[in-house]
Amino acid sequence: MIAAVLPDEVARAFRLERFRDFLSVEKGASPRTNEAYLHDLTRFATFARIKGASSPVAVTARTLREYVYHLKDLGLAPASIRRNVSAVRGYFRFMLDEGELV
Repeated sequence: MIAAVLPDEVARAFRLERFRDFLSVEKGASPRTNEAYLHDLTRFATFARIKGASSPVAVTARTLREYVYHLKDLGLAPASIRRNVSAVRGYFRFMLDEGELV
């Protein structure tokens, strides 16, 4: 399935700006860390949208597993895959803490 997914649309649907603000303000993350995490999360959210998840609530365990395989298929180094997984884990933890997920 091929779908046109716009980055701004994905960022809005997955509330990535809120997470970016959280990283900056509450976690004190550096601009480079913010940039890396937002890049990783935009990649994840775009993948999730293509797989049919319109928002974080619609992401399934299967989608998460397929995403890790997708990262491997892209040829990312193990350290890069771990950073991507860490970004996604932190994002979902944030969304749970904010009451966006149950």
